[in-house]
Amino acid sequence: MDAAADSVRRLPTELVRVNRETLALGYAGAYSCFLRHAEAAVKTYDLTTVDILVEFRRRKMTGGEEDMIVDVALELLKRVAHDSCMPNRP
Repeated sequence: MDAAADSVRRLPTELVRVNRETLALGYAGAYSCFLRHAEAAVKTYDLTTVDILVEFRRRKMTGGEEDMIVDVALELLKRVAHDSCMPNRP
């Protein structure tokens, strides 16, 4: 009975899905633990998951730093606002 308890694994709560966000996770090379937090930030800050995940990887963030998503999102919003105020150069 003990051997069975040691080898039984919990079933995943969600099915594996392949979509734009999970592909972006692989593209960015970011940790999978960031995905749900990035998806929540997308709804709050009107950004894309790809932008957030790529920025996280650029900063070399590691697992456990999910709380930094808000800071990253706010900085990305500042960057977008700054870039939209700059005139187009020929």
